Amino acid sequence: MFINRKRHEIPQVNSSASADIAFLLLVFFLIASSMGTEKGIFRRLLPGVSKDAPKVKQEIQKRNLLVLKMDSENRLFCNDSLMNIGELKDVAVNFISNPDNNDSLPERQEKEIPFLGKMPDRLPEPMQ
Repeated sequence: MFINRKRHEIPQVNSSASADIAFLLLVFFLIASSMGTEKGIFRRLLPGVSKDAPKVKQEIQKRNLLVLKMDSENRLFCNDSLMNIGELKDVAVNFISNPDNNDSLPERQEKEIPFLGKMPDRLPEPMQ
């Protein structure tokens, strides 16, 4: 009842030339397409400083500095006084904002605002 059939092999398509064709197409499109070399991010570099230029020493007032130091025992010092790390945020916010224009805190600067004139520089209130 079983008929012994010959197994027919399915002929394979010769694909050896397709890799060559794909490579030739790739080379063609690379050569034929133009790549703009002028495109990109333009950066303006600062002019170089000549060796003959005088060196300017910038004066920084001591009241504008908040000095933080940590010793080998992990103790935190703020302006040579011992403090807890939890207090640092409040001290930094008070130092930077200088709400009462205290002479021991950084000096406040005035800004020229159009239609209003000179106004004291105020930092935004910190988020809680």
